[in-house]
Amino acid sequence: MTVLRNALLLCLTWSLLTAPDSRADTALTLSADIGPRPVAEALAAFSRQTGLQLIYVSTIAETQQSKGARAGLTAAEALTQLLDGTGLQFEFLNARTVRIYPAPPVVPTALASVPVPQPSAEHRAGSSALGLEEIVVTATRREELANRVPISMVVWSQEAMEASGIKSIGDLGALTPAVEFDFFPEDGAGVYTNISIRGINDRNGTTVGMFLDDTAVPAPGDWGGAFGRAFPLVFDLDRVEVLRGPQGTYLGEGTQAGAVRLIANQPSLTNFSTVAHIELGATARGDLSYELGAAAGGPLVENVMGFRVSAWRRSDGGFVDRVDPFTSMTVDENANRSLSKSVRGALTIAPADNLRISPAITYQSISINDSSSFYTYLSDPAAGRLDNGKLLRQPVDDIFYLASVKLTAGLNLADFAFVTSYLHRTAAATVDATNNSAFGGWGNPLGPEYPVSYANAIAVPIGVEQKVLSQEARLASTNANAALVWLTGLTFSRAHNQDFGNTWAIGMEEWGPLVVSDGFKATQTQTALYGELGLRPANRISADIGMRIGHAYYESESRTPVSAVAQAAETTKTPRLSVSYQTEAHDLVYATISKGYRMGGVNLPAPHLGCNAPPNSYAPDSLWSYEIGTKNRVFGDRLHLEASIFHVHWSGLQLLLATDHANTPCGYIGNAGSATSNGFDLTVRAQLTDRFKVNFVGAYTDAHYAQTVKVGDTVIVGKGDALGALPMVPSPWNIVTSFEYAIAFGGGATANGKVENISHSRNPGPFTSRNPASLLYAPDRRPDPWTDVLNARATVTWPTVDMALFVNNIFDSQPTLLRRNRCCADTLFYATTFRPRTVGISLTYRF
Repeated sequence: MTVLRNALLLCLTWSLLTAPDSRADTALTLSADIGPRPVAEALAAFSRQTGLQLIYVSTIAETQQSKGARAGLTAAEALTQLLDGTGLQFEFLNARTVRIYPAPPVVPTALASVPVPQPSAEHRAGSSALGLEEIVVTATRREELANRVPISMVVWSQEAMEASGIKSIGDLGALTPAVEFDFFPEDGAGVYTNISIRGINDRNGTTVGMFLDDTAVPAPGDWGGAFGRAFPLVFDLDRVEVLRGPQGTYLGEGTQAGAVRLIANQPSLTNFSTVAHIELGATARGDLSYELGAAAGGPLVENVMGFRVSAWRRSDGGFVDRVDPFTSMTVDENANRSLSKSVRGALTIAPADNLRISPAITYQSISINDSSSFYTYLSDPAAGRLDNGKLLRQPVDDIFYLASVKLTAGLNLADFAFVTSYLHRTAAATVDATNNSAFGGWGNPLGPEYPVSYANAIAVPIGVEQKVLSQEARLASTNANAALVWLTGLTFSRAHNQDFGNTWAIGMEEWGPLVVSDGFKATQTQTALYGELGLRPANRISADIGMRIGHAYYESESRTPVSAVAQAAETTKTPRLSVSYQTEAHDLVYATISKGYRMGGVNLPAPHLGCNAPPNSYAPDSLWSYEIGTKNRVFGDRLHLEASIFHVHWSGLQLLLATDHANTPCGYIGNAGSATSNGFDLTVRAQLTDRFKVNFVGAYTDAHYAQTVKVGDTVIVGKGDALGALPMVPSPWNIVTSFEYAIAFGGGATANGKVENISHSRNPGPFTSRNPASLLYAPDRRPDPWTDVLNARATVTWPTVDMALFVNNIFDSQPTLLRRNRCCADTLFYATTFRPRTVGISLTYRF
């Protein structure tokens, strides 16, 4: 298999022939002014506005200062102004790629607004160069080049997501080392999802912040919430920033492990653009998948008002059959099909040169027909047989609307921004609780583990409604190169979460639904003040000191057999200290100490008679992260290196503290114990030739509980045990390797071939569920095996059309993943696997 894989890699990488050519496209215009700043930052801002890819050796811009460029100029005119007086020139290699290079000894007579010819052989070969991107991010609440931000991050540009075929947050998680994305297989797809970074597992809450533009998309705020959270869809995005490590100072609560920020494409005041996309894929032993999407935008009133609208629809074909467990006859073929839809509209209004008002509204819906989990005893993944034996279909529907208004103003000494947004989410699902047994001796089962007829079927409908109002105002100093830079902000949010249906403990995944209930309500109110000072005592040295002080109030009202109301409040402080040294224009060494926290909550009444009343509330848990990192660009900007080493200490964990009281599980959330996570991440992007690029992104994580936590003689977690609950434990090694090869043809066409391998290692443990003293002793659970998935994509690009052929999961890898029983001595195991080999074609039209 290894020989075959290597041969395939070589064939896909080197099979293309070269025929370089160039073509200029100068019709694009600037939508906003670019002020005086270092050339590298000015070019990054230009690339962000126009969508053009800039290729240049970073050292040529190290000491250069740009005079800026005004809005409304064409791309060529803007570049002329940006490079005026720098000794640099530019040329269009094709419709979307521009090369920046030092001026030759003899000044050309042609105007800079016309593509400058470069007749050398080196230039001709370079017309198909892939380039290593300069990306502007807003991770620190201001625009900065990614390579100057002292945060370990992976930034996915729109082009990079297209090249890797990313369609969802799950795809992002798989392709971003140190990020885990999975779900509890026993309750059906979409009911309880789990996302973590660097092993900081969110099994009892959220530790990874999810943001769409400037707005948080939170999980329901109470630990008993039926649905973990909603995840934004990824169509028509400018970029996605995956920030590793706590972001409590910048982004607040729920980001103690990190954050994922999805930044949408914004309206232009000067330039019209339209994109239409269609895709068709065929999955082995499954249904067809298709995708349709379109986006358009441009000025309604030149330089005064612009718009952007987008619409997207994706149908993912199923590949797991639901069968009759008594006869093995197929009830619903390829039952786990799903449909995702999104619509977005946005305006930008500029009543003055330094003022922007940007309202936007986003709608998205995800509809899953049935669970993607299968029964292990009915299935044979190696033979392509994946069968779900549930008696009932388990559909999920999840919808949200997000409306926002952002106001930005350029003042004399600072840039001002104010954002207000409102999120409304509704989700509903049906859980088949038929197989909810007595859990190894505990009483009150809802149904037999192995039913004998359809009369045993038990449907448990659940649902959640979220209403979240959030607001933020911030001021940031304008001169990023000043001796003192600063940032301050004030935030407010109020969230109402209401669970519907008739389950109490669906969120307590180890137990499953235990007693009937009418649900509960939870309300959270948060306010916070944050700020940061950046000191630049020397030309290349920076020290940034930040702090967020927040206050939260929350209450829950339950309507169980015994109704009750509980309230609690808290005040938190999350500091951040970062010291960095910029050795060269693109070389950064940094050390960061930061704190993150997760909001506390209130405990609901004990669900069973005979259980003692739990504590009224539980406190926030928090962690400290210590990180040293470096970001370097060497060998004439042909090699980009990013590396960081981290140590995380997590204390006061919010754990489910359960006891076996008279053969009845009694439990509540409490703060107990601590955990540590140690590791490193490494990114290597090498431009081996003008046409051949290699990327290696890897991460190692060792996350364990640092203390044993007991309730009486019962072990909750054990010292040294892997963080999480089997099989949802972090994969120690996560590695993504890709190879890209590009060529150019006549007429401005280029071709690009890419192969990408995704590896996740097995967690060696030990695990709490293997400890006989554990209340939830489940000796037959096991971690996921080492996995590899190989994908390939070949794209031909013309000035207005892209056509791509792709094969995902080339070797049709079908390992048994997330293998899990409901609890303890249960013998019925659920599992999932990768989508089988999928072959497809996509067309993208831009004009």
